[in-house]
Formats: sequence, structure tokens, C-alpha cells
Amino acid sequence: MNTSRAAAASNAAHARQAPEGVRRHLGALLDTYRPGIALPGAFFTDDTLYAAEVEYLFGRHWLFLASEPEIPEGGDYRTYQIGPWPIFLLRRDDGSIAAFHNTCRHRGSRILQQDTGIAGATLQCPYHRWTYDLTGRVLRCGATGESPEAQRPLASVHVKTLAGLIFVCLADEPPDDFDDMAQRMTPYLAPHGVTRARVARQVDIIEDGNWKLTIENNRECFHCEGHPELLCSLFDFFGEIDEASMSAAERAHYQRFRAAQSEAQAIWTRAALPWQVIEELAGRPTAFRTERLVLCATGSKIGTAAMWNERMEIAERNGMAALTEGTLGRWFTPAMHAERPVDVDGFRLMLSRTPVAGYVGCCAAVRDADLAADDARITAPTLVIAGSDDPSTPPALCAAMRDAIPGASLHVIDGAAHILNVERPEEFNRVVREFLHAPAAAGRR
Repeated sequence: MNTSRAAAASNAAHARQAPEGVRRHLGALLDTYRPGIALPGAFFTDDTLYAAEVEYLFGRHWLFLASEPEIPEGGDYRTYQIGPWPIFLLRRDDGSIAAFHNTCRHRGSRILQQDTGIAGATLQCPYHRWTYDLTGRVLRCGATGESPEAQRPLASVHVKTLAGLIFVCLADEPPDDFDDMAQRMTPYLAPHGVTRARVARQVDIIEDGNWKLTIENNRECFHCEGHPELLCSLFDFFGEIDEASMSAAERAHYQRFRAAQSEAQAIWTRAALPWQVIEELAGRPTAFRTERLVLCATGSKIGTAAMWNERMEIAERNGMAALTEGTLGRWFTPAMHAERPVDVDGFRLMLSRTPVAGYVGCCAAVRDADLAADDARITAPTLVIAGSDDPSTPPALCAAMRDAIPGASLHVIDGAAHILNVERPEEFNRVVREFLHAPAAAGRR
């Protein structure tokens, strides 16, 4: 709700540039808002408000558009439609990134027709074959007989990068606070090497609804229990926390979060990774917030290409139902299935709701990820945890990873399969806590 309110307030701040009738209309809508209560329905359906949001919010602020790995080579491009504005991002041969309006200067046709592709050394409009270089300059005017030198170049769009993330602004004069945000955010993002990442698969989800519904759904966690795969590694606490209003179970869960958060912050501090929350959602045009989260993860090389390809083919041919029970059999031991069927059912529901395209994309990413060569480069104290009955990442595989990481240790949890932090949470948490508090020079176990 804070994000939606900030967006509406941003519209109001720009309303002085709008016609008088629009300003009055927006003012009347804002007057209906009451703090602590959901936005009135008109904020999601009013055509005048939406038009103002497109023009004064999306049309005049910095927008995150893509990551640099999406256009990795010279000539690579991606096209976008932002409200009424068709634009494209382009990687030049010198590695720089440019953004232009996707509109030919001759008759206004779309120059690049596909969502993504390779432009080559020049850009050519398919209508009258006007041709541009990668700086937007007109090179040839097709058969129209006009002089290229006399023509205006493609209309450019302001573009900036932040540690591998690409932002654009459609305004003639963009907000001047981007560099301040970039300076403060770069230490948080740069260690993750986004510029060196690779895109395994892209899945586009088109939501038929007002953009604020998507934002509000993203910012609240009432539905988080429907995603047990996330709650295995993420705590559903962020932003303002009212501990006094929690139930006993919620308070206990919150205390676990606080303990894990404190331990993780100590690790981040030793690794020189900034973790302090930055929240500037008001008082500046380019509002932003960042917070480092508590995570749990594994893996250097899992399975074979043939195994992942087979699972991808089954999902595409028969849907997720054909994979659900086999996956649950690898994730949990028979004892877990027998003793905690409700917990297993939560994961069964999660798997049944997983989009096939998303599952296939994850399989492709894991299939192609081989980080074994990097194991020897890890210098931080490392603990590898395995489940004794895990067929996905068995103890032997984890032992090989331990042997490859200098000074690493291995702990095998008896009677646990792949999702061992769910199946044996007490032992998992104890082992992790002991490791985090152990002297840095502790030897291998």
C-alpha cells in the first residue's frame, strides 16, 4: 500500500503540469484515500487517473527495463511498449547500451518488428527502407530520394546502467537523482556479478489488471503459505513489523527470523557485503528500497543433461501432474510422507500450480549450471549439509564438493532427503547455528 500511495502522491506532485480539470479530478481522488485502509476502487479503474499515471509517472521517471545479459553482444536488441511509447534497447559494437524510440523518422513505422533479435551493423525500417547506424544517424533514405544528411536522427531515450541493470527515462529532462541511487546501490548489487550472468529462459506473464494490483500483491504476504517452496528458504517478514499484534506461533517464527537475520548479518559484515536497509520511498523522484535477505541454497553441479532434458520433455508433453509424485519422492523420505502428510500436501499443491514454462526454465538453468570449477576459489568458511537419503544431491556428491572447497566441512543429517531443512528443521538449524558461531579456523568434520 505504501508503494501505491507513493505512486499516487507522485502523480499529484506532477499534477501542476497537467490541465486544470485533471488536477481537480486527481485531487478529489486523493482526498478519498484514508491511511491504513486499502486504496479506494476508483484508484484501479479510473481512466483519468490511469492516463495521468502513464504520462506523469511512467513517462517521466526512471524505469527498470532489463538486465545487461539480455542484450549481451553488439547488435542485440529488445523492443518494448511503455504506454503509448514504442522503444528499443540496443547493444552497440563497442559494448555501450543505447535506447531509442522505435519510430522511423520518415513515416513513423516501427523499425524493429520483433521482441528481440540481432540488428547487425545498421537498422533498417521495413516500410520505405530508411537505414540508420547504431547511433541513430540516418545513412540512407531508400527510394525516396531525400538527403540523409538533412534528416533528423532517431529520437533517443535516456538510458543508464546500475551494476548490470538497465534503466530508461522517457522524459525530455529525467530526474537528476539517479546517480545518487546508483552510488548507494552499487555496493549491494556489484558483488553478485549480474553483468556476467546468462539468461537461461524468459517467461512473460501478462496480467489483465491495473498495475497497482500487481504491486500490492507483491508487497503483501497473506498468500505466502501457498508458496512452500519459497518459505523453505525465505522468511515472510519485511518492511514494518508489528510484533505486538502477532499470534504466539507468528511470534515464535519471527524470533527464528531475528536469530537467523543476526547470524546472516554477521556473515555479510565479515564478507564486506553491505546489508543495512535503505528505504527512501518519499521525498525524491527516484524512490528505492533495498534489504539483504536471509537465504539458504546449495549446488555446484546437479544431475546430468539427459536427466534434466527428460524431465523437461515429460513436463511439456504431459504437464506437471506427471512429475509431481516422483519429485516428492526425491524431496522427502517415506517416513516424512507417512508422519507429516499435510506438510507434503503443501508441496504437492505447489508443484501442481507450477507453470510448465517456469519449471522447464528452471530445469534448463540447473542443467547448464556447472560451478565445480569455481569450488576451489571459495575462501570463506564453508559448511556443506547433506541428507542421508537424498537421491538428488546425495552425500557422495556433497562430499566431493566439500573436498573441492578449501577447508570446507560436511554434515550428513540422518533420515532426511532433499528438502532437509523442512524434514529435519531442528538438526538443520542447530548445525547451521554451530557453524556460524564456530571459530573461523575450525577444521573439517
